[in-house]
Amino acid sequence: MSRAQYAMDTQFVNWRRRPTGDAAVNMYFGACVGQMLATLLGRLLMVYVPALSGLGVTMSVTVLFQTLCLLAPVLVYCANRPGMAKGLRVQPCGAMPMVLSGLAAVSGLLFADGLGTLWLVLLEALGADIAGGMGFAGAPILAQLAFCALLPAVCEEMMFRGMMLSAFERQGRRTALFLSALLFALIHVNLKGLPVQFAMGVALGYIVLRSGSLYPAVFFHLLFNGLSLLLSTGASGEQTLLEEIGGGQGILGCVLRLLLYGALTLGLIAGIQGNDAEEAQPGARREMKARTIIVLCAGIVTTLCVGLVNALGMWGVL
Repeated sequence: MSRAQYAMDTQFVNWRRRPTGDAAVNMYFGACVGQMLATLLGRLLMVYVPALSGLGVTMSVTVLFQTLCLLAPVLVYCANRPGMAKGLRVQPCGAMPMVLSGLAAVSGLLFADGLGTLWLVLLEALGADIAGGMGFAGAPILAQLAFCALLPAVCEEMMFRGMMLSAFERQGRRTALFLSALLFALIHVNLKGLPVQFAMGVALGYIVLRSGSLYPAVFFHLLFNGLSLLLSTGASGEQTLLEEIGGGQGILGCVLRLLLYGALTLGLIAGIQGNDAEEAQPGARREMKARTIIVLCAGIVTTLCVGLVNALGMWGVL
């Protein structure tokens, strides 16, 4: 870093302890490769080790991916850089941000129900098989909550709202919010949940920017996933999704639910107040280096390839 750049950064107290774009993008590329290898490992185990149940394979692969590919790199990065945890906003906040985040999670779940239903109706109309739920069906409810709610809430927030959002703020907060949400949605390699995951990523990033802390986002994520799991119901299989929701009236209800609870969720998050670091002014912002962009694109292409394989399975191609 040149002296001019250092002097520019010292205008913003916490910016010297923010992660770099190179580090964030390298971690994302590693996570994408890890996602691809974890998917391949899971399929190989189910084929060549029949003694293992599908549930056991899913749990093992989930733990490996979440801990080794998402959480561990961030922890190692912070351990070698004193004070970096604060730059990632791993710091306490007041009670009100937690309360508002919890209420926003409930409201956001109703918003996501409307958005997700509309998206699945569209996919079904295009000939996709939208049947099939989570790979943890049959596990004890506490195990499902641990693997589907607690583990992602901690690991994914550390990576995407802690590492990614903070690093990309050097390109401006709007860019950081959009890019971190997009990468968050893509890493799930799940076409059926893509719009909901992107919207959730935006909401989580907004919560962190408003509160100045990662804790409300972790709580939102935990509550959102946990309630989704507890309230989920499987499709009957005897009717199409459009028939199950009541045709045109059901579509209208989903649209109204999306608009109403979307506005309520944004309002609740906008009410969060915290002590966050300054936003980078135009003079302190930096363009991404060419190498950083190339590595980022490589990671995105990797997730798209895995997602494409999964999507082709929905149309019976694979």
